[in-house]
Parts: sequence; C-alpha cells; structure tokens
Amino acid sequence: MLVFDKAIKSGTYSVGDPGFPFEHAYYFETGTFPGFTTSFSYEAKSGSFTVEAIEVTLEKLHYRIGFDFKGVDNRDRELKISGKSTYIVLLQPR
Repeated sequence: MLVFDKAIKSGTYSVGDPGFPFEHAYYFETGTFPGFTTSFSYEAKSGSFTVEAIEVTLEKLHYRIGFDFKGVDNRDRELKISGKSTYIVLLQPR
C-alpha cells in the first residue's frame, strides 16, 4: 500500500531519505482457509521506489511505480518485495 500526494514527481526515491514522497509504504498480505484468517504487514525500511507520472490532470491520475525494498513486520521479520504497479484514478471535476 502506498500513500502519496497526487503531485508526486517522476524520479527514484530511497526509503528513509528526507525527500521520500510516500507517507506510508508497506506490503500487506492476507491469507485464509475455513475457520482461520491471518494477515501480514511489512513496512518499507530500505530500498527504493521509481515513480513515472504518466498523466496528472483534473480528470485522471496515472502513475507507474516500480519498487524494490526490504520490508519489516512487527516481529522484525524481513521480506524483500520488488515489482511494478500501474495506478489509474479517474476523477470527476466539480
């Protein structure tokens, strides 16, 4: 899960840097089978995120974000997370 301002600029950002643009950056997973559900959350502690702001208008927000980071859960277990995501948000101007 990433929480960031829609005015985020294209670029590569390192976790922990003063200019890191994400308010929250973590990996969340839920697993379930009959009678049991569990979840895991790994907060980014090191690594980087690459942002490509493709389109930012009043009607549409379109970003491509690559990530390669080490996440840590509440038990200090580590998990390496890497990949790419595309985010498209359609807006209705008021």
